[in-house]
Amino acid sequence: MNFQFYLKGGIVPAVYDFDMTDTGMLYPSAAQASRSKGCVMILLENSGNGPTLQQVATINQLCTINPEWESTFFFETKTALAG
Repeated sequence: MNFQFYLKGGIVPAVYDFDMTDTGMLYPSAAQASRSKGCVMILLENSGNGPTLQQVATINQLCTINPEWESTFFFETKTALAG
């Protein structure tokens, strides 16, 4: 399995599994993906400045809980992220 993280406002897939608020809360996407399983695609809300500290904490927690899953980030950040 693989976590794939995207920032809102960047290049994002047409459908994805979850949205993540700027406070790090996950909720199901309005347009659920109808594709083969094997990854979880998450779109991070932001104000154009990259992930918030709360989002980074949630991402790190997801990666800690699921250490066998890979993480792919489709954005650049100066903040250390799990992966």
